[in-house]
Amino acid sequence: MSIMNSFFSKVLFLVICIGLVAQVSHAQSKRRVYIEKYTGAWCQYCPNGAVAFEELSKQYTDEEVIMVAVHQNDGMSMTNQGDFQPYINGVPSGSVNRIYNGVGPQTWAGYVPGIISQDAAVEVNLKNVSFNSGTRRITCQLEAKINRDITGPVRVNIVVVEDSVIGSGSQFDQVNAFNTQSGHPFYQRGNPVKNYPHRHVARFMADGTWGATGVIPDNPKAGAVYTKNYSFTVNAAWKPERMSLVGLVQKYSGDVTSREILQAVEESLLIRSTRATLEQTETPYLKVAAGGKKTQVIKVTNDNNFDLTFDLAVNDSKSTLPADWTASVEPATLQLAKGASADVTVTINAPAAIDVAELATVVIEATPQPLENTNPKTSSTSVYALPEIAKAAVIYDLNTNQNNDAYASAIGSEERFGQGLVKLPNNATLIDAYKDQLQVFVISVFGGGLLNGQIYNGLPIGTTTDAAPLAKTVSDMLAAGKRVYLSAPQSMWWAFDKTTATAAGKNQDVINFFSNTLKLQFQKTEQRYTLSGNTVTLKQYGVKGFDNDSIGDQFNGMSNQNFSSYTFFTDIFKLATGSPCVPVIYSDNSTANVVGVRYTSPQGGKLVFVTQPIEAYDNLVPRENFMTKSLEWLAGDIFVAAKKPVLTLNTDVKFGALELGQKKQMKTEISNTGEGDLNISAIGVSGSSASVFTIIDKPTLPLTLTPGQKKEITIEFTPKEVKSYLASMDFTSNDGGVDNSTSGIDLVGEGIQTVPDKPALAGSTDLNLGQTGTTAEKTLSLNNNVDVEVKVTGGTISGADKDAFAVNIKETVVPAGQKFQTKVTFNPTRDGVHNAVLTLNTLITSTGKTGTFIVNLTGEKQAVSGVKEDMMLTSSVQIMPNPTAHDAHISFTVAEPTALTITVTSLNGEVMYTAKTRSFDPGVHAYQLPVASFAAGRYTVTLRSQSGATISLPFSIIR
Repeated sequence: MSIMNSFFSKVLFLVICIGLVAQVSHAQSKRRVYIEKYTGAWCQYCPNGAVAFEELSKQYTDEEVIMVAVHQNDGMSMTNQGDFQPYINGVPSGSVNRIYNGVGPQTWAGYVPGIISQDAAVEVNLKNVSFNSGTRRITCQLEAKINRDITGPVRVNIVVVEDSVIGSGSQFDQVNAFNTQSGHPFYQRGNPVKNYPHRHVARFMADGTWGATGVIPDNPKAGAVYTKNYSFTVNAAWKPERMSLVGLVQKYSGDVTSREILQAVEESLLIRSTRATLEQTETPYLKVAAGGKKTQVIKVTNDNNFDLTFDLAVNDSKSTLPADWTASVEPATLQLAKGASADVTVTINAPAAIDVAELATVVIEATPQPLENTNPKTSSTSVYALPEIAKAAVIYDLNTNQNNDAYASAIGSEERFGQGLVKLPNNATLIDAYKDQLQVFVISVFGGGLLNGQIYNGLPIGTTTDAAPLAKTVSDMLAAGKRVYLSAPQSMWWAFDKTTATAAGKNQDVINFFSNTLKLQFQKTEQRYTLSGNTVTLKQYGVKGFDNDSIGDQFNGMSNQNFSSYTFFTDIFKLATGSPCVPVIYSDNSTANVVGVRYTSPQGGKLVFVTQPIEAYDNLVPRENFMTKSLEWLAGDIFVAAKKPVLTLNTDVKFGALELGQKKQMKTEISNTGEGDLNISAIGVSGSSASVFTIIDKPTLPLTLTPGQKKEITIEFTPKEVKSYLASMDFTSNDGGVDNSTSGIDLVGEGIQTVPDKPALAGSTDLNLGQTGTTAEKTLSLNNNVDVEVKVTGGTISGADKDAFAVNIKETVVPAGQKFQTKVTFNPTRDGVHNAVLTLNTLITSTGKTGTFIVNLTGEKQAVSGVKEDMMLTSSVQIMPNPTAHDAHISFTVAEPTALTITVTSLNGEVMYTAKTRSFDPGVHAYQLPVASFAAGRYTVTLRSQSGATISLPFSIIR
């Protein structure tokens, strides 16, 4: 690995904001970044600073980042340029909010996201800005609104900035080392760059470098408002159309490195900025249940000097909404008179199921619609929503060496802990707002993080900052009964053995934490690397757990095996006499090298403190093992395993083969074999074959099964095609404690071709009731044609002459081997032959199969008195063959010359063929019938003489 500079550039400038905030106002505004660039026209590398500013201006608005160039020793330097020397580490360099000092241009952008995500401790506005072009006098009012209690002296100031300053000569021409460097933005722009427009030049500081006293008192309280009226004259050479004013609220300390810029705002000198003032009437830190909805009212005030219309919206790119969460604001537009206010409502909807706790951050923006000679500025405020299931928090951004996702991932491997674990940013106000809900805090820091909000960078540490020392915060948490996992590898060395600025480095809160509360004695710091030139080589070492300890027992891990997972230092310590701590792990195969302990406070709080970070293990197993055991000891009573329901199903329901059109029902059983109530919200059938399966007795939903309870469900299968069918009966429930979990049972069946059934009844299919002048009656006798019981369920008569026949059939059981008999009555309704069809309905009771048996009914009304009927010998009339497929003839004998009409009719009485008045001599005759022209079916042939005598015979065509 190459030079360690990149590593130290991270760790040397970390700010820790965690702490317990005494009091906050709901007037919430976002913090702006104020960057001072230290530069000079004579500086050959300073174009890099200009490039960095240009990139920042593309990425952020002036409501997020305010840039000021403080020139040194050129035509644009101020008389107070020497005051900035403590912040300058060569040129170009810069200061970010005068916290991160002496940092190079390549690092500036890295500090922005963390700062603008914070809520500002104070809001600053510049009002009534006026410029008299004749006198060159500027007047304005600076207003500071305190959002939360601030410790220590606070001052105000105004910086006059001129943009794009152009001059000539060495005092203004920009020396350019990159003129010949291809690809650089200053390539071939000249060296020096003549007529170069210097951007964001600081021209004058109204109250000097460190601001005005007497405006804001020391230790101001939340809710207070302070103002200062300014009036000063500016240089005649400065161009007002390019000028702006930057208002500052800054801390003051005897330590020049602790004079933090708390908030800044920039206003054009000639063009009026317009913006909304946003204030939340209630705390913006909300809690929401799964499926819940929360609303938040935001008061929008027009503090500008004219009537304005404001557009309001949720900024989706700046908001952080977990999956399936939604947020909206109404109304989307407000028209406000000067000084007027109105409310808008933010609505946050949580999904019905929340698998893992995540913080929802909703950024609401208000933007004035433009008016002439105005510069609309977007104001924003944030609303937060934390799921009620959140019980523990990993606080990230405290460890610049390693990503704290290692802790969240290790804890999340155990479902019991992972679901209630939320990652929270290093935001003191936010953490304080949720301190009652959250019971467990996982904190990983580097170096002097336990001291206070600053890491040692060659200057004194231990001074007062806006955040309490982390050691005090942890002590307060333990006193409140909280559970804390604290990883701080080099914290004891920073507290006890740092020789530079020793007095300032010894923080009493930290000393009390280690010496009096935990009673631990620092022994040494093990350096876990070697440095040869610019090459770093890691030292591998082992860490083991103390036998029989509830956390450390059987633990064994190797550290620093590669540069993806490592630590540079490990503090070694021991337990002092009377220490309430219990040793958990040790390093380097020596139980004397304690690197981790556990502690229980008198108030019931618990602490696991380690100087061996889990991110030094490159193997996930020791990470997860150690964090799981630590959380079990810390918070096993908080993360009680939920009693979960278990939906137990048969794997499938097999219907087997079933003929098309038939139906088959089967039952399946579902049960709750878990320990909690099973709530089934949906039951259905899915898949491409779902249509052939039907749930017959679908229960009323939602259905709750208590532990051990069962439920039987009936499914019916009705195949429609010859093929195999597969579908799934799906259940949506809280199976396993997971809402909207889906489980299924396979439904399997096969459709097969219908096999012709053996008729249930057998016997003659024709019943001729003969000739009668009045009424005739015959008995229809049929056999049970199967080996089991048959039930005749009814019968119907159909056809053209159905009214001439009657039958009375009651439901009759026909045992195997027995006959079914019923009487059929013929009462002719006209002269001639009558035809009808009797359909009997049957049921084989053992199989449920239904069927029919058809009998053709024929009868003839006797001829009127006096008609000669002996011309035909009726006994000699035959149709052959019968049944037939293609050819058939009717044969008959006549006793004397006779004229006959031959007619063929269908069952419904339709005349299919007629041969009229054909003459026949005495004797035997055969008359060919045109069968080939008829469709398959049943027919009647009638012979009628001129005298009216008739005879009818049935016949069938089968093909």
